[in-house]
Amino acid sequence: MLRISDLVAGYGKMKVLHGVDFAVRDGSFTSILGGNGCGKSTILKVVSGLVPVMSGDVKLAGKSIVRVKPHHIVREGIAHVTQGKDVFPSLSIAENLMLGAYVIDDKDIIQSDMKRVYAIFPRLREKRNQASGLLSGGEQQMLAIARGLMCRPKLLILDEPSAALSPKLTEDIFAKIAEIHRGGLTILLVEQNVRMALKYSDYAYILKDGRIVFEGEAKELLEHEDLKSFYLGRSKSH
Repeated sequence: MLRISDLVAGYGKMKVLHGVDFAVRDGSFTSILGGNGCGKSTILKVVSGLVPVMSGDVKLAGKSIVRVKPHHIVREGIAHVTQGKDVFPSLSIAENLMLGAYVIDDKDIIQSDMKRVYAIFPRLREKRNQASGLLSGGEQQMLAIARGLMCRPKLLILDEPSAALSPKLTEDIFAKIAEIHRGGLTILLVEQNVRMALKYSDYAYILKDGRIVFEGEAKELLEHEDLKSFYLGRSKSH
């Protein structure tokens, strides 16, 4: 589905990613994990065309999308749910969802998809006419994900969906993401919550200082001693 090869990228002259290689298999749930400032969000911004590639390649289904404009990347089949629960606060839930469907011309398909996302997120259906700026943080995160689904993506990329949420809401959001994945959608997730991400992922990459330092099946990584020590706080020094 997605292949990143020897990717170098950053902001201005500052390099954030240093030769990153990874792949997302069709139908998989893949996570990129790591601490603040390691380059996780930059990877997603490169994939969605928001940050330019200095060198290397990004291919979607075998086709390079380097230098493709963001709105064309959406039409190619990538939906990017950014960090920060970005919604249009003055617009209702229903209006936000309609904006997510701007690449779809068939009104019947849009209505069918609206029913589908409401079935996944019943709370949004109950409040569909309410201004999204009045929603809780968890509800705004649900709306952001639902709006991403409305463009019928091949690949849904999620940036820190658990950010600033309570443990209970985090569990709820991840359960919904897992439900979406079981429906057949390929997912690429960026997260700091290592345990939660590995609980639901098939495969994961660990990023540090703009480089991949670990990779493997999610269940295996969860039991990896070095990973426990560095990311889960189980070293002897702790």
